[in-house]
Amino acid sequence: MKIKYKNCRGDTYFVRKTEGKKGVRYVCSTKESNNDLVQLPEDFELTENPNGKVVCRKKLQSLITCEEFISADKLVSQLTNPDAVKLELKKKEIIIYATDPSRLMFLGMPSVNPNFSSRDIFNKIAYFEAVLKFELFDSIERSFIAYRMTWRGDCDWMLLGKGKLDFLIKELVPHIGKDSFYELS
Repeated sequence: MKIKYKNCRGDTYFVRKTEGKKGVRYVCSTKESNNDLVQLPEDFELTENPNGKVVCRKKLQSLITCEEFISADKLVSQLTNPDAVKLELKKKEIIIYATDPSRLMFLGMPSVNPNFSSRDIFNKIAYFEAVLKFELFDSIERSFIAYRMTWRGDCDWMLLGKGKLDFLIKELVPHIGKDSFYELS
């Protein structure tokens, strides 16, 4: 049986192996083919970004502990609308993505099509942008540096401060989706 991965938008992805000048690559596609894999190599995993793009990559060896990521996810869900944000774990970072709050109006609306719920429609149209980043600064003290995305000229990260992850999240996350977010510095 071929590897199938259904993303948050309801699209099904298949994985195939390609070989080129840079060696072997594993590619995810929504188009099924005869070359699709039935098993991933042991050191690879499927993951999706907050907007639903699926990729096959080497297994992530993050310096951030599972406990820190789970705690961050729970805390963010308590401090803001959990439908409006998604978290992504990187090697040394937790990145928070947010969607335009006006898109949340689709949740709870009656659906015209009985085959699609308002949640299905929201999942298809929501686009998430990186807004906050917490980068591990000291792996012994477990302190992080917080950044927010700035849209002045080129998109770039603006340094906000340093501290414990839960403190930074409590201070910064409530501003997501509000005008006060742009005053953080």
